[in-house]
Amino acid sequence: MAPYQAIAEIFMTAFKALPAKERNTFLAKLLKDNSLREDIMDVAIAMKRGREKTKPFREFLKSISKGWLMKHALEITSSAQRQLKKFPQAVRVKSSPKSSC
Repeated sequence: MAPYQAIAEIFMTAFKALPAKERNTFLAKLLKDNSLREDIMDVAIAMKRGREKTKPFREFLKSISKGWLMKHALEITSSAQRQLKKFPQAVRVKSSPKSSC
């Protein structure tokens, strides 16, 4: 076991040993941190979608519609949204009140 894995195991054991009130307090503080909350969301989405069949990114871009992207925007974290802004106008979706799903 690598040192970082051992540290994670020790931390997890200590966390599980905490009474419920302290665990909930710790989780609440963890989720108040925007950066950590975003990381947790990214991991949760990756775990949820981990068994999905993959496809090349360019193929994905060609297959999506504006409605699909707007519908699934909640699953795209702010860091991913920043990356999407770097794409050419033709494949970007602008948020506007007139957009329809």
